[in-house]
Amino acid sequence: MVRSRCTAATPSGKNYHQTIGVRSVVILTLEVFTMAAYRRLLHKNKAKLAKGCETLTERYQLTENIRSLEYLVPAVTSTIVLNISAVFIFVLISSLPL
Repeated sequence: MVRSRCTAATPSGKNYHQTIGVRSVVILTLEVFTMAAYRRLLHKNKAKLAKGCETLTERYQLTENIRSLEYLVPAVTSTIVLNISAVFIFVLISSLPL
């Protein structure tokens, strides 16, 4: 994941201020929508499988989709938590007096 950074020197030239750009907010928003979409797909596939499938191929495909989504949902959730934590720690460290 790439974050845009802007480093600006203060008039004294000793202190530097770094700011994470708007790009972090956009990425976090996209990750939340991705997680919601994966959870919805997981729920729909489980419902379809519970209703019953007409063919063995359809049942196999739904089972594989469910298995994949069960790995993706925690991965995306942990990524969101780590990104939010990184932004929070950055803001916390930036607000401390040097």
